Amino acid sequence: MARTLTIALVAGACGALAGCGPSPNVVAANASVGEVAAKVAEAAGRGAFVSPGHWQSTVHFEKVEVPGMPPELAARLNQGMARARRAESCLTAEQAKKPAGDFFNSQLAKNCAYEHFSMANGVIDAAMTCINAATRQSVVMKGAYGPDTYRVTMDSQVTRTDGGPLGTMLMAMTIDARRTGPCSGKEKG
Repeated sequence: MARTLTIALVAGACGALAGCGPSPNVVAANASVGEVAAKVAEAAGRGAFVSPGHWQSTVHFEKVEVPGMPPELAARLNQGMARARRAESCLTAEQAKKPAGDFFNSQLAKNCAYEHFSMANGVIDAAMTCINAATRQSVVMKGAYGPDTYRVTMDSQVTRTDGGPLGTMLMAMTIDARRTGPCSGKEKG
């Protein structure tokens, strides 16, 4: 669940922020994932929300802590996570008109809610909690965005609620992305 949610949020941040200009703005509090999705869709319909083109993104994992993990395994995990993950994608003009559809997938809609979500004046600030039968995950995203670049930090805390052997796992990452020009046709996305 933790990895799935983190990947979904990264994909959502990438999709929602890829080239966002300082307006339109989206602000919500104590909102369901569906309510935030509707606000994002409404805002996207009011103006240039995402710049189409070729995008390069890099994900840096700064910290992964799993309680009870043997030190040698924790060291290998953090060493492996320390390598930057790079991706390239093409955002078409049609996709730019409907940003971040996969950000608000049905799994998140059922299990997650935002304490707050704000994308305004070049700043994103969001906090989400997801609860399922075995875990409670809290995710905080903060960052800055502009028409051709963004940088978002994400801190995630996953706590076992079913009495399982692991306590609270912590993960911190940074996502950097920039638009590099028109699509080349060689991108995977």
